[in-house]
Formats: sequence, C-alpha cells, structure tokens
Amino acid sequence: MPISFELSQSINCPTEKVFAFLSDLTNMPRWNYYIQSVTKETPGVTDIGTIYKQKRPHDLLYYSVVEYHPPHHVAAQLPPPGPDMTYGFILHQLNDDKTELRYYWQLNLENYSVLKYIPGFIRNGIMAIVRKIILSKTRPAVAANFSKLRTLLETGEVVLQDGRTERLP
Repeated sequence: MPISFELSQSINCPTEKVFAFLSDLTNMPRWNYYIQSVTKETPGVTDIGTIYKQKRPHDLLYYSVVEYHPPHHVAAQLPPPGPDMTYGFILHQLNDDKTELRYYWQLNLENYSVLKYIPGFIRNGIMAIVRKIILSKTRPAVAANFSKLRTLLETGEVVLQDGRTERLP
C-alpha cells in the first residue's frame, strides 16, 4: 500500500504566476530549506520527460517530470531503479489574484526490489515503521516548507528555517 499525504492552501497570487514558479523545479531551494540545489539536466523548455537533479544534504536525486499541464498540474517522479516516489502540484484559480494549491506526495515501496527478498510479516513491519516516520516527521516538515512557499509568492521574500532569506527576482 502506498504511503501518501496531501496539503493544500490558498495563495494570494495569480495561478499562472504560481504555476510558472512551481513548474521550474530549480526554484525549490527558494522555499524548501532542505534542498540545496536543483539543476535542469534536459535542454529546452520544461515538459513531460524533463529531468532535474536535486541535491540535498545526504543524497542526490534525479526526477523526471511526469505530468505537465499548464497552468494546472505539474508532477515529478523518481525514475527506476529508485523507489516509486511521486510529488506534484495541482492548481485551481479561485479568482484573478488567488490560487488554491494542492501538493501531493506518494511513495510506493511495494515493488522496491530490496523488499522482494524480505518475508511478508517482516516487510509489513518495516512498512509500518516507514509509514509512521513519514507521516510523523516528513509530512510536518513538508507542511512548514509549503507555508514558506506561500509567504514567498505572496510577499516576494521569505526567511527559511536555516536562516537564509530568499527573494523573488
């Protein structure tokens, strides 16, 4: 069973502007303190299949854009052989200057090759622990970053949890 969560918030900013910012994944370090850098590895405009490289303190991940429907939906996924992990943003225009933004995150470890060799009851125990960690630690951290995103888009400036001040150009 996949582990997933969703967050949503209203942002006082036009949908097109929110989408333009979010669909350029190189902007993630501006609102997510844990992401050190994101570089676009595929030349050209962002679209389905575009690859981004994301550096965090303890890992380096490559994501592929798997959904791209301006200005309403963008999603990225870890390509194989990594775990089946997807995150995305769905945007709905509430009025000219307000956007409803929904963030979703899903991790499906059931087909992860390492787990195939672990007996069912042990695998289920491991999955229960992973689920508990993600829902008790990861989700609140993502929610804090999500709030920083709103502040940045509404005011043009935000102070991240690590003390960095980020400004929109």
